[in-house]
Amino acid sequence: MSKDEVKGYIKFRFIKQLTKTKVYHVIAKRSDDYLGAIKWFSRWRQYSFHPVGDTIFNTQCLKDICEFTEKLNQEHKKVKYETKKGD
Repeated sequence: MSKDEVKGYIKFRFIKQLTKTKVYHVIAKRSDDYLGAIKWFSRWRQYSFHPVGDTIFNTQCLKDICEFTEKLNQEHKKVKYETKKGD
C-alpha cells in the first residue's frame, strides 16, 4: 500500500514510476474521491496537474497542489542535473 502525503484537505498518492518520471493521484482526504493526477507533461517539460472534470478547488487546495507539483519539478531538475554532471 502506498504512503500518502497529506496536505490540508487533499492527499497525494504515489501511483507508479515511469522511465524518468512519476505519477501521483490527488485524492480528497475525507471522501477518498479521485480529483486528478499529477504527471509529466512533455510539451511543457514539467509536471502538471490534470484535474477530473467538474472538480472545484479552494485557494488552499490549489496552493497545496502547486507546492507539491513544484517540489516534483525541482526534484526532476536535480536528478537531471546530477545525471548530466556524472557523464
